[in-house]
Amino acid sequence: MYDFLMHKRIIVFLLAVISLPAFAQIYTPAARLNQQLMAIHTFHADFDQTVTSNHGRTLNHTQGEMDLARPGKFRWAVKGDAAQLIIAVNDKLWIYDADLQQVTIKHLDANHEVPALILLDNNTLTAEKDFHITASADNSTFTLIPKDKNSMFASVQLQFLGSALVSMKLYDLLGQVTRIDFSHIIVNHPLSSSVFHFTPPANTDVINE
Repeated sequence: MYDFLMHKRIIVFLLAVISLPAFAQIYTPAARLNQQLMAIHTFHADFDQTVTSNHGRTLNHTQGEMDLARPGKFRWAVKGDAAQLIIAVNDKLWIYDADLQQVTIKHLDANHEVPALILLDNNTLTAEKDFHITASADNSTFTLIPKDKNSMFASVQLQFLGSALVSMKLYDLLGQVTRIDFSHIIVNHPLSSSVFHFTPPANTDVINE
């Protein structure tokens, strides 16, 4: 259950940050972050994710591949013994567990699942409205602190190398840290629509929620 909830929160946050609108004042940290994100139209990478406790103990470690395309398309494929495929397209989420031969289809409710971290409605929300945003001196690292006290995260840190997002750190309210490092990054190369299409294999239980 923890893995699913954490993966879901990460997915909706990534869907959110690639949907940020433009800003008028280009010298603010929010505007600089927006410039970085708006330059990413498609993104493919391998990921290495580690969850640690507030005492530094490793709680979970997974590896896999991630694809995203603006607007609102996301694929998260966990490899290894805990193989799992998660695909999000706009407001719909598919979670496929091969071992259980089960796929769960969920509606991504941006306003209720992860308050203040979801900016999918980029016509009405801005990053500055929902986050306190700061940037490092070289503008490579941005820290987002939700203004909503009910947020699932205490803060989120995004690190860039040039135009590529190379790592994320998500700090929850219990002091746990989820770190995601990206490698073999490919930015703005065409992605086939089939990447974000999922058809349940035969004999798979389908659960609609």
